[in-house]
Amino acid sequence: RMFAGCSSLKQIDLPKDLTKIGDMAFSGCSSLESFTIPDTVTALGTSVFSNCTALTGVTLNDNFRSIPQSTFNGCSALEGLVIPEGVETLGESCFGNCVKLSDVTLPDSLKVIGVYSFQNCLALSSITIPESVVSIERSAFSGAGLESVTLSPSIIMLGQNAFEKCASLRELVYHASLRVVPSYLVYECTALETVRIANTVDTLSDNIFVSCNNLKTLYYEGTVEEWRDIWRKGEWYSGSGIETIVCTDGTVTPR
Repeated sequence: RMFAGCSSLKQIDLPKDLTKIGDMAFSGCSSLESFTIPDTVTALGTSVFSNCTALTGVTLNDNFRSIPQSTFNGCSALEGLVIPEGVETLGESCFGNCVKLSDVTLPDSLKVIGVYSFQNCLALSSITIPESVVSIERSAFSGAGLESVTLSPSIIMLGQNAFEKCASLRELVYHASLRVVPSYLVYECTALETVRIANTVDTLSDNIFVSCNNLKTLYYEGTVEEWRDIWRKGEWYSGSGIETIVCTDGTVTPR
């Protein structure tokens, strides 16, 4: 925490032989505007740049396998970031509350998007999730500005509430390899209008679409008979506005 809370710190020259930046090293340096992590650094602690509210840009090197917990949490001026190849895990809340973050490039090496990784990233209207990603954890994009989400077959783990309270989300395409759609997946996504679910799904958890009042039609990529095998297994539509399910060979009602 050597420089934590140094509110007047705008720039710093780091030693050329530096290999690690420790926990909360620059946390709360509210005047720090940009930062380049030296090529010699191979490890970051937690919350290294948390609450650096003037930070608009960071250059990461290629040595990291993860972005640790809360690395950029509360960096409210951060607008864009390229996460380099080699990174496999985004830690808990690593970009949480980065309200101006609008442009993030995820690497093809990425496997896990952690709990609250992009929570309250209000300006993040779109993001390309690489085919390498196998896990999106609980509330990973809670409150983000996403307008459309496509979950590819590469995803084998999806946490509850992963896209809750995404107020601008209008479309969800669920092609994940999971047979279960988790509870509260799109809770309070009040703008949601279109949902497409693959016919590989065999279980709809309770309360998936609570407070999705604009969602009137759900598209199921299977037959009416296939749909009838899964729809009775819970109160999955509870609290939603769903009136019709469109299957490949006809339409049915949720009740």
